[in-house]
Amino acid sequence: MTAVHESSDRTRPDAAANGDVAEPAPVAAEASTPTKAIKRRRLGWPARIAGGVCALFFLAAIFAPLITTSDPLEGDRSQRLLPFFSGSHVLGTDGQGRDVLSRVIWGARPSLLTGRRGRRLSSCGTMRLWLRKGRGKRRSRTSPPCR
Repeated sequence: MTAVHESSDRTRPDAAANGDVAEPAPVAAEASTPTKAIKRRRLGWPARIAGGVCALFFLAAIFAPLITTSDPLEGDRSQRLLPFFSGSHVLGTDGQGRDVLSRVIWGARPSLLTGRRGRRLSSCGTMRLWLRKGRGKRRSRTSPPCR
């Protein structure tokens, strides 16, 4: 029972007055390192605006059938070379009377697929080189399948 009493004396503020050694007071914790890392990684306004514009183009390409009202391949000779914001053509029309905005939006769709295909091909090529390097001089006649 006295051991419990002694340990309780050390935690009291008047423990040093009794001749006991007082334990140090707990120190307030500093800001956690994940919080510092998040603050360090925050993007500035120019990067946020650029990311927003890229996201807007990405979403416009995905939802092209819902956004555009005119066919990008159909033209009307009577509406050739219309300027910006003329009627229902926000970006005007080209030399054959086709809506430029719908052509840009529909043209972004194959660009997204091309970027995806390029990323896939580059990763397959890297994987093949990595596997050949790992085998050393022993090369097989088959290479890993890439799709």
